Amino acid sequence: DFQMRPLIKDSVYLAHVTNNTGYKFTEVKFVTNGEFELQNKSNRRVIFRENETTKYKVKFNVIK
Repeated sequence: DFQMRPLIKDSVYLAHVTNNTGYKFTEVKFVTNGEFELQNKSNRRVIFRENETTKYKVKFNVIK
């Protein structure tokens, strides 16, 4: 679990996660106020960029 910092109360959050890994991707789900997003749906997949910083922007409970 990673704590998210609110930028705008109850609407916009920011988290910085730093990790060195040999993996090309990870899977995530977000939780807010005890509510898991995307119930009964697949996890989000974050594909890491090679030799670059990966930035990932999403909306809670919305799949693009």
